[in-house]
Amino acid sequence: MSDPNEPVQPPSYPSSPPPPPPPYGSAPPPPPPPPYGSAPPPPPPYGSYPGAGGAQPQAPYPPQYGAPAPGVPYAHWGLRVAGYLLDSLLVLPFSIAAGIAQAFASDPETGDTNAAAVIITVLIYVGLAVFAIWNQIIRQGRTGQSLGKQWVGIRLVHESSGLPLGGWLTFGRALLHILDALPCYLGFLWPLWDAKRQTFADKIVKSVVLKQQSTAPPNQFGPPAPQAW
Repeated sequence: MSDPNEPVQPPSYPSSPPPPPPPYGSAPPPPPPPPYGSAPPPPPPYGSYPGAGGAQPQAPYPPQYGAPAPGVPYAHWGLRVAGYLLDSLLVLPFSIAAGIAQAFASDPETGDTNAAAVIITVLIYVGLAVFAIWNQIIRQGRTGQSLGKQWVGIRLVHESSGLPLGGWLTFGRALLHILDALPCYLGFLWPLWDAKRQTFADKIVKSVVLKQQSTAPPNQFGPPAPQAW
């Protein structure tokens, strides 16, 4: 028998079950508020964000007009002009030889035509055209470099992929240089102050000229452009 003087213990009830865990992917609960009267936490450092564990590097400001984009080695105007002059010097011997052959194509006194000199002149001009197409269109379209560009260390690529343009797009760019020459050759001078160092033809076909490297810097460009030729 129990002692009547023993205090009566209150009945015990089962504790409530623990709350279920939050669903996967949900945000964690907010931290409890600080005790009343405590000092507020210091603000995060400039440039950081909550939960980052410290200051984070700031993204660079977008380039101002006329300033090259950071991280992309655009070729300056002087290198582009040097490459063009070297390519022009390569066809100069053809032009000189064709001029000499043309001088013998007709007799200045009698006006008679020298058939052999005419044929030689035509063959020289054909050779000049074939060499120029191979150097400026086919070779540059496949590798991004004509011989002149290779010697000065620059490369023509697509601005969205960093790869060579391909033959057809390179040929279209060569034709569009007419637009660069029409307004008093302003398009050829445009790279002097353009942020991407582009001519009008470059802007239309979306090409850029970079300092020599196999491809453009990684993470600077999007998906590769389709290649031709």
